[in-house]
Amino acid sequence: MKVAIFDPEPGGHHFVLHARYIVRECLARNWELVLVTTEAARAHSAFKLLSSEFGERLQTAEMPDRDFKHKRFSIEMLGKNYRRYGAFRAGYRNLTARFSPDVVYAIALEQIDLAMAVLGSPFERTPVCGMLLGKQFHHPEMGVETKIGGVIDRFSPGLFRRLLEKPNLKRLLTIDESLFEFVRKRKPEGYEKVRYVPDIAGFAAAADRSAVRESLGLSPDAHGILLYGVLGYRKGLEEAISAVADPGCPANVCLIVAGKGSDYAEAQFARPEALRLRAEGRLISIPGFITDEQEAELFAAADSVWIGYVTFSGMSGVLVQAGSMGLPVLACNEGLIGWMTRRRKCGPTFDPRSTAQAVSAIREVSEGEGRAMGERGRAFAHEHTPEAFSRRVCDAIEEAAG
Repeated sequence: MKVAIFDPEPGGHHFVLHARYIVRECLARNWELVLVTTEAARAHSAFKLLSSEFGERLQTAEMPDRDFKHKRFSIEMLGKNYRRYGAFRAGYRNLTARFSPDVVYAIALEQIDLAMAVLGSPFERTPVCGMLLGKQFHHPEMGVETKIGGVIDRFSPGLFRRLLEKPNLKRLLTIDESLFEFVRKRKPEGYEKVRYVPDIAGFAAAADRSAVRESLGLSPDAHGILLYGVLGYRKGLEEAISAVADPGCPANVCLIVAGKGSDYAEAQFARPEALRLRAEGRLISIPGFITDEQEAELFAAADSVWIGYVTFSGMSGVLVQAGSMGLPVLACNEGLIGWMTRRRKCGPTFDPRSTAQAVSAIREVSEGEGRAMGERGRAFAHEHTPEAFSRRVCDAIEEAAG
């Protein structure tokens, strides 16, 4: 079977993990595979990781760059969605000059879903399978705390129904349990195409907790909070630093920040509170792209994980990774993160912009029920293995191809 995977956006949790394990499973099934991506993505460390693992077995093709970063659920998003649609269409036409896929898989279908709902598939008559990573129009009905009401939110239910009706869309995957339950409840035309796929957890390497903590300078009684990923505004770095620096926060709490930096992150590290914490050994930063080995070491060293994200309604793979290590999470009360954390009882939820609430949550996991929360998270993460994820995705791709 010939498969084309479209993933144009460099970096991020899903480019690093989803693409890697899906490609691995495709090749294990002896499928002929081409990854269609952008020049910017090819220059990223995540793509180089793919290339080093799969070598010549992973064929690639290029598609135009069309600013694949966007602010979700804004009117700007609508225009960019249409521009990306053109990039996907151009990439597909470029690809088919030398390779005719039996099926296309889009790792983040939300990059083109709005335009596809109106214009049809950019992949002509080829069967399509894709993953939706972040929708929120259904959240209020499913009890997910989300602020909605913008232009896109008003049109999203109708566009989603139209997307499901497209004949070339054979399978629509989601890591959002609430969306899957919503579709099963409402049963719109084409609802049977939707499949729930538990997001990835697990680590490609193992690490010695004691050795890693010693190398980081953590004392045996220190409580390490890991803040991990691309360090943009939504990660809540400012709020995490404020909470750990607060006089009400236990003195043994240390913030471990790891991931690709930004101007925003540098500004936060330059704050007086951050400088004081660093001088006290209570703020540790590991900048740059995090390798498999580093990732395993960071989670092994941590006692809890910060997912107190700001203005973010989607799912977080870090939530599942924390669960796989038996670590409690410090979670925002909004969006799928808050919904999943409350449902699984794997950590406290709070408004990260409230330092008092954040400090209270830190006390709860460091002095109270953190261990029990972590074990509940471990039970939740049990079915979220990379192997199970990639098998389910590839089964859906095969079903889509017919």
